Amino acid sequence: MSARSVSCLFRRGAVAPLLAGQVGLALCGTAAADTLTVTERAVTATSSWETMPRLGNDGLSDLVVFTRSDMLPDGNMAKGDIWYQRLLDGVPVGAPVRVTSDALDNQLNDVSGDRIVYTAYDTSSSMSGHIVAYSISTTVRHTIGSALVIQEPRVSGTKVAWREGFAGSQQVMLYDLSWLGTTREPDLIGGPAPRRMTSTSATGSSSGRRVGQTPTTGTWWPTTPTQRRAPT
Repeated sequence: MSARSVSCLFRRGAVAPLLAGQVGLALCGTAAADTLTVTERAVTATSSWETMPRLGNDGLSDLVVFTRSDMLPDGNMAKGDIWYQRLLDGVPVGAPVRVTSDALDNQLNDVSGDRIVYTAYDTSSSMSGHIVAYSISTTVRHTIGSALVIQEPRVSGTKVAWREGFAGSQQVMLYDLSWLGTTREPDLIGGPAPRRMTSTSATGSSSGRRVGQTPTTGTWWPTTPTQRRAPT
């Protein structure tokens, strides 16, 4: 099975990141329907699997943020890490910058302005983990959410939203990055009310985590977690 790389489509000066393969074909079809000239350029060229391309601009340049991971001999994916590549007129400039290099499985990235957000899973096979906000300019990162099942952060300006909880009892959480440095916790903006419990993370530290429960009986939902990795 071949690796996947990050490419960009260009039309009328706009830049749209894509994953080479079926996604690229779909976007090319849309561009052709608009009768616009489209140019595709490779942003990465490695033997790794590179997914979740997200285009942003931090005030210095356009950039593409993506997840990079390798396939193991048994066919499973190794832990992921977050990277970004700067662009000048749609062309990669300089070497890609690695955002994460820890033991966690970092996936499902997004970017807005100076901020990159991603999910840091405790292991490559678990659904438990943390939502992390990273500053490109300072390289400082903050954990803004933790749960037994957590995924898919999205950022726009100072607002970060994500999903957490088991299938059937999922919640949508919202955190404003202006709250960093305070004791303010994320707001629940959708889904059943959470129950707090104490659990131990992969680093051995205890933290309060939200776990879905039925609103009437308080019992666990008899469901399994949803798929957390990006489509491949």
